[in-house]
Amino acid sequence: LHPGLGLDGEEPLVGYMAIRYQPGVVLNVWDGAALVFDPSDLPILDPSPASHGNGGERFGPQFAPAPGSGSFVCWTGGDGMVQLSRLVPDGSWDDPLPIAEGSSCTLTAGPDGALHMAYVRDQLRYRRIDVH
Repeated sequence: LHPGLGLDGEEPLVGYMAIRYQPGVVLNVWDGAALVFDPSDLPILDPSPASHGNGGERFGPQFAPAPGSGSFVCWTGGDGMVQLSRLVPDGSWDDPLPIAEGSSCTLTAGPDGALHMAYVRDQLRYRRIDVH
Protein backbone atom coordinates (compact mmCIF):
# COMPACT_ATOMS: atom_id res chain seq x y z
CA LEU A 1 0.00 0.00 0.00
CA HIS A 2 1.44 3.32 -1.09
CA PRO A 3 -0.67 6.38 -0.27
CA GLY A 4 -0.41 9.69 -2.05
CA LEU A 5 -0.90 13.10 -0.42
CA GLY A 6 -1.72 16.38 -2.12
CA LEU A 7 -2.07 19.97 -1.00
CA ASP A 8 -4.42 22.72 -2.11
CA GLY A 9 -2.70 25.86 -3.42
CA GLU A 10 -5.58 28.14 -2.34
CA GLU A 11 -6.64 26.45 0.90
CA PRO A 12 -3.48 25.75 2.95
CA LEU A 13 -5.31 23.63 5.56
CA VAL A 14 -6.88 21.26 2.99
CA GLY A 15 -5.16 17.96 2.21
CA TYR A 16 -6.07 15.26 -0.33
CA MET A 17 -5.30 11.57 0.14
CA ALA A 18 -5.63 8.56 -2.15
CA ILE A 19 -4.45 4.98 -2.04
CA ARG A 20 -4.73 1.80 -4.11
CA TYR A 21 -6.69 -0.30 -1.62
CA GLN A 22 -9.00 -3.32 -1.64
CA PRO A 23 -11.96 -1.71 -3.50
CA GLY A 24 -9.73 0.25 -5.90
CA VAL A 25 -8.28 3.77 -5.72
CA VAL A 26 -10.05 5.38 -2.76
CA LEU A 27 -9.77 8.94 -1.51
CA ASN A 28 -10.39 11.21 1.42
CA VAL A 29 -10.02 14.93 2.08
CA TRP A 30 -8.93 16.74 5.21
CA ASP A 31 -10.96 19.97 5.09
CA GLY A 32 -8.84 21.75 7.70
CA ALA A 33 -10.87 20.52 10.67
CA ALA A 34 -11.93 16.93 9.94
CA LEU A 35 -11.97 14.20 7.31
CA VAL A 36 -14.74 14.68 4.74
CA PHE A 37 -15.47 10.93 4.48
CA ASP A 38 -15.79 8.18 7.07
CA PRO A 39 -12.50 6.22 6.84
CA SER A 40 -14.45 2.95 6.89
CA ASP A 41 -16.54 4.00 3.86
CA LEU A 42 -14.27 5.85 1.42
CA PRO A 43 -15.45 6.86 -2.06
CA ILE A 44 -13.91 4.95 -4.95
CA LEU A 45 -12.15 7.06 -7.56
CA ASP A 46 -11.33 4.02 -9.74
CA PRO A 47 -12.74 0.54 -9.01
CA SER A 48 -10.30 -1.23 -11.35
CA PRO A 49 -6.80 0.29 -11.18
CA ALA A 50 -3.75 -1.50 -12.53
CA SER A 51 -2.32 -4.23 -10.33
CA HIS A 52 1.01 -4.76 -12.13
CA GLY A 53 0.61 -8.49 -11.53
CA ASN A 54 1.15 -8.41 -7.79
CA GLY A 55 -2.38 -7.67 -6.59
CA GLY A 56 -1.68 -4.03 -5.75
CA GLU A 57 -0.38 -0.88 -7.35
CA ARG A 58 3.25 -0.56 -6.25
CA PHE A 59 3.34 3.14 -6.99
CA GLY A 60 0.74 5.22 -5.19
CA PRO A 61 -1.39 8.01 -6.61
CA GLN A 62 0.54 11.25 -7.09
CA PHE A 63 -0.71 14.83 -6.63
CA ALA A 64 -0.08 18.40 -7.77
CA PRO A 65 -1.97 21.55 -6.72
CA ALA A 66 -4.61 22.70 -9.22
CA PRO A 67 -4.96 26.34 -10.31
CA GLY A 68 -7.42 27.90 -7.89
CA SER A 69 -8.66 25.43 -5.31
CA GLY A 70 -8.21 21.68 -5.57
CA SER A 71 -5.54 19.18 -6.47
CA PHE A 72 -4.83 16.97 -9.48
CA VAL A 73 -4.20 13.27 -8.91
CA CYS A 74 -2.78 10.66 -11.30
CA TRP A 75 -2.61 6.84 -11.22
CA THR A 76 -2.67 3.92 -13.66
CA GLY A 77 -6.08 2.53 -14.55
CA GLY A 78 -6.82 -1.14 -15.22
CA ASP A 79 -6.70 -0.40 -18.96
CA GLY A 80 -2.99 0.53 -18.64
CA MET A 81 -3.66 4.23 -19.16
CA VAL A 82 -2.32 6.94 -16.87
CA GLN A 83 -5.43 8.66 -15.51
CA LEU A 84 -5.78 12.26 -14.30
CA SER A 85 -8.56 13.78 -12.20
CA ARG A 86 -9.10 16.96 -10.22
CA LEU A 87 -10.30 16.76 -6.60
CA VAL A 88 -11.88 19.67 -4.73
CA PRO A 89 -12.30 20.39 -0.99
CA ASP A 90 -15.82 18.94 -0.69
CA GLY A 91 -14.46 15.57 -1.86
CA SER A 92 -15.95 15.61 -5.36
CA TRP A 93 -13.85 14.96 -8.46
CA ASP A 94 -13.87 15.30 -12.23
CA ASP A 95 -14.28 12.22 -14.40
CA PRO A 96 -10.85 10.63 -14.87
CA LEU A 97 -9.11 11.68 -18.08
CA PRO A 98 -6.89 9.09 -19.80
CA ILE A 99 -3.55 10.74 -20.59
CA ALA A 100 -1.33 8.07 -22.13
CA GLU A 101 -0.53 4.38 -21.92
CA GLY A 102 1.91 3.93 -19.05
CA SER A 103 2.48 3.55 -15.32
CA SER A 104 4.15 5.16 -12.29
CA CYS A 105 3.03 8.70 -13.08
CA THR A 106 4.17 11.70 -11.10
CA LEU A 107 3.06 15.33 -11.36
CA THR A 108 4.17 18.84 -10.59
CA ALA A 109 2.52 22.18 -11.26
CA GLY A 110 4.63 24.77 -13.05
CA PRO A 111 4.58 28.51 -12.39
CA ASP A 112 2.78 28.93 -15.73
CA GLY A 113 -0.19 26.87 -14.44
CA ALA A 114 0.61 23.84 -16.58
CA LEU A 115 0.99 20.33 -15.21
CA HIS A 116 4.22 18.51 -15.93
CA MET A 117 3.93 14.72 -15.83
CA ALA A 118 6.51 11.96 -15.99
CA TYR A 119 5.53 8.31 -16.43
CA VAL A 120 6.94 5.02 -17.68
CA ARG A 121 6.10 3.37 -21.00
CA ASP A 122 9.08 1.23 -22.00
CA GLN A 123 11.18 4.22 -20.97
CA LEU A 124 10.74 7.44 -19.03
CA ARG A 125 8.24 9.74 -20.76
CA TYR A 126 7.20 13.37 -20.26
CA ARG A 127 3.94 15.16 -20.96
CA ARG A 128 2.99 18.81 -20.48
CA ILE A 129 -0.70 19.29 -19.78
CA ASP A 130 -2.26 22.75 -20.07
CA VAL A 131 -5.12 23.10 -17.59
CA HIS A 132 -7.46 26.04 -17.19
